[in-house]
Amino acid sequence: MRIKARSELWNDAIDFLMFVDGGQRSVVTELKLEPIKDGTYCSPSFSLTPQEAQELMNELWACGIRPHNGQGGPAQIEAMRDHLRDLQRVVFKNYPDTRSD
Repeated sequence: MRIKARSELWNDAIDFLMFVDGGQRSVVTELKLEPIKDGTYCSPSFSLTPQEAQELMNELWACGIRPHNGQGGPAQIEAMRDHLRDLQRVVFKNYPDTRSD
């Protein structure tokens, strides 16, 4: 299963295309809600492998969706540290660097 996401400026929503690519290409054409009685067991609406879930996260990230807690992964944090070091070098270029990394 692959999922592609797209966010358009004029639409306050994110559009998704879910499909299987391999041999015969198939697309999900309909998601619908069905009423159930309280206590009824329900199977998951759909499942993704970890790789598919990562692809979905990447698609959402490309649409501008970020976690609410604002925490990035280790690579993003290290990139921010490098950027701050560069800014400090520019701003404080005439001052001796007495900080330790």
